[in-house]
Amino acid sequence: MVVAAGRTGGWTFGSGAVQVNLDDGSVTGPGGLLERFGQLSDPRGRRGRRHPLAGLLVIAGAAVLAGARSFAAIGQFSRTLPQATLARLGTWQRPYSTWHVAPSETTLRCVLQQVDADELDRVVGGWLAEQAAADRGPIAVDGKVLRGARQADGHQVHLFAALAHDSGTVLAQRKVDATTNETTQLEPLLEQVDLAGRVVTADALHTNPAEARWLVERGGDYVLTVKGNQPGLVAAIDRLAPEVFSPSAPNR
Repeated sequence: MVVAAGRTGGWTFGSGAVQVNLDDGSVTGPGGLLERFGQLSDPRGRRGRRHPLAGLLVIAGAAVLAGARSFAAIGQFSRTLPQATLARLGTWQRPYSTWHVAPSETTLRCVLQQVDADELDRVVGGWLAEQAAADRGPIAVDGKVLRGARQADGHQVHLFAALAHDSGTVLAQRKVDATTNETTQLEPLLEQVDLAGRVVTADALHTNPAEARWLVERGGDYVLTVKGNQPGLVAAIDRLAPEVFSPSAPNR
């Protein structure tokens, strides 16, 4: 975990391989994360809207990276931000004053509960992919059911994500609807991810000709798990000589 105050009033937040520096041009500069958030649809009504959506989302994201695990913690984090950072994020400035007001817990909670999650994931995933542009290593796709997180209909939240093997960066993420499963989500998940020359790894749920063909058409390769529920494919693999299967071949 990294939480460091910068001398110019900006802060750096991070956990593991992911860090956000609010002084960094990739966050607050032209084409940065702040500008990209400004392209999102604002779910709030025009009346009473004080803080820009983009600034609120950057604050919430930095708070979570710094360890916030509740709306109350995000609100508390917001109150600790220096004036220079609040000004950079465009938060509301009191009339006839230079003072920028930190967004409250209530404001942050309302925005986070209303914002389009898929649209937000797409923007963040695109930004992260650009930050990790030099990483052309393999991509893992995997789904997880979030323990303790339930939707209004009582179903647990099921997220399907694409991660860079080397850095652990989440390149894309989607919520899987309770009426479907991950097999219908691979193409939408990876649609905006550059697969050229990269290997995609996935579990047996995605071992089918249609998904494999789509990955190859996008310029990627794949390593998929084969289990006993596909006996014909297992038998065909067993008949292959070890030296023609590259993971088994020596010095490769």
